[in-house]
Amino acid sequence: MIPAPHLRTHRPNECFQAPFPRLWPGWVIGISLLCIAWLAPSAAPAADVVFMSNGDRLSGKVLRGSGDELRLETPYAGIVEIDWEEIVQVQLEEPGKVLLEDGAVVETRSLRKPRPSPGAVGHPAGKVPTDSVQQIHPEPWELGIAGKFSGQVNLSAEFENGSSNTDEIDLDFELRYRRHEHRVDVFGQLEYDRTNGNMTKRNWFLIPKYDHFLNDQWYLSAMYGAQQRKLEGLDLQQFGGPSLGY
Repeated sequence: MIPAPHLRTHRPNECFQAPFPRLWPGWVIGISLLCIAWLAPSAAPAADVVFMSNGDRLSGKVLRGSGDELRLETPYAGIVEIDWEEIVQVQLEEPGKVLLEDGAVVETRSLRKPRPSPGAVGHPAGKVPTDSVQQIHPEPWELGIAGKFSGQVNLSAEFENGSSNTDEIDLDFELRYRRHEHRVDVFGQLEYDRTNGNMTKRNWFLIPKYDHFLNDQWYLSAMYGAQQRKLEGLDLQQFGGPSLGY
């Protein structure tokens, strides 16, 4: 018998070693770095932190903050509203704009409840006292650099032809414009009905109103209103005047 040339006989104590391609040092380093990056835990994203008077710390993103409450968006409880009285300090991830009660605008990362100290004047550099804050992350209209429109308009129309022809048109609206301490509201309504070519209803009213805010709660107001119910015997009626609102 002629032995096959490719077969090799191994002794019982001899280990068989399969050929393995030689790796260059650069490949080894690259694979090692990939393994480390995959196995290493990802760092927790930075966030705003709210320090509470009871020692708790709440992390998330500060959406808004006024003299009454702070709105914090959290990944674990959604949007939560926190009473300012319970807040000791707010630490922002990035410097943000803060509108103060005196109308000044500052950029800061830290807001802290003031601590009474005999002889102390002002507040530490870079830290804004929470009792002087009117708004955190104010919108452009709150800074007086732009206006903000809001409101709604409802319109309905109905037309019927048959034994009697009826037309009905109803319109009502509420519009608001805000800019810094100014607010303008306009309310209106129109009712117009016809039956067989004869007018059966023509009512309308219009009420514009202006408010000038003295602070977060008090405002001066001036209003003018006019209304008419032509077919109900109420001719043009006008009313208005100044007022103090809260």
